[in-house]
Amino acid sequence: MLNLDAIRDAKVRIGADPMGGASVDYWGEIAERHHLDLTVVNPTVDPQWAFMTLDWDEKIRMDCSSPSAMASLIQRMSAAGSAFDVATGNDADADRHGIVTPDGGLMNPNHYLAVAIDYLYRNRSGWNPASVVGKTLVSSSIIDRVAQSLGRKLVEVPVGFKWFVPGLLSGEGAFGGEESAGASFNKLDGSVWTTDKDGILLALLASEITAVTGKSPSQLYKGLTDQFGAPVYARIDAAATREQKAKLGKLSAADVTATEPGGRDHHRQAHRGPRQRRPYRRPESGHRERLVCRASVRHRGRVQDLRRVLQGRGAPEAGAGRGQGTGGRRHRLESTPRLHSRRTCLTLWSPPGAMSTRATRSSTTASPWFRRLSPWCDTCGR
Repeated sequence: MLNLDAIRDAKVRIGADPMGGASVDYWGEIAERHHLDLTVVNPTVDPQWAFMTLDWDEKIRMDCSSPSAMASLIQRMSAAGSAFDVATGNDADADRHGIVTPDGGLMNPNHYLAVAIDYLYRNRSGWNPASVVGKTLVSSSIIDRVAQSLGRKLVEVPVGFKWFVPGLLSGEGAFGGEESAGASFNKLDGSVWTTDKDGILLALLASEITAVTGKSPSQLYKGLTDQFGAPVYARIDAAATREQKAKLGKLSAADVTATEPGGRDHHRQAHRGPRQRRPYRRPESGHRERLVCRASVRHRGRVQDLRRVLQGRGAPEAGAGRGQGTGGRRHRLESTPRLHSRRTCLTLWSPPGAMSTRATRSSTTASPWFRRLSPWCDTCGR
């Protein structure tokens, strides 16, 4: 997974703060087993979390991306003659990371993701040469510029690490990262390591970057901004009451009266509220209709064409007869005007005995590893 030999040979001094979470015993075991100069700066496990500094809203929160929650580690790194070259923090379940350097303090998660992507795709020769860079749509645009400089395709997905899983499994998307300080990547040989966020992995990567390049991740980010410019980022967290959360949970497109959110025209509206399921309808012939939720499909002929696209085999051969499916069965794919925020509902009709299918695909990307089969539409719940 990592070049631990480089970390050990460079004698990188690492400080790890488990923040009272699940990684507390793992860090000690990693240091002992791999002979690293690693110190667990806070091995305390306290059900009252008395050792934690308060977050911005004066609540106890193990948020390793928050300067308030990480204040004690930041102060320790900023002191003269810091004992560590790089320090890291993990949240309670260790799926997120926080990187602290002597010269830059706590790094913004977007900044570290950009550095990690630039380093990994330049130093992982065993990865698929065509492997894409994956990021969520709320991540910084500097990642786009880094991917372009690497000659790699960038795939932007909705919020949620599950969208990276097919790429990590196949090796077509060897890295996936979120703005919320969660990321993972494949092994040195390009095979899958994990299909979920791994905070320990990204924390140790900061030490490898320091050992191999001789610079801290924050210094490397300064080099990226000199090359691509410094994007501006701000995040505003606002507290919400239980009543406000309940109201937001019931929000539908009909409740939105703004016509230009974010300065853009918005004409699409959902046809019903969230998660409202519509029962199956039976035509006069008694055949059952099924719903296929998928982005716009070029082929309107037969269901075999749809399967070809889902399996990544491309469009059917030119001249293929419309509706001339295997065994002479005919299928009809009809587009309906029901639109969701990211998906288009299609109605698939098939005669008795014909196989039907349901599939989903987000319209935010056309990458083949992004397709998946699913029994329900994530938007309308059908």
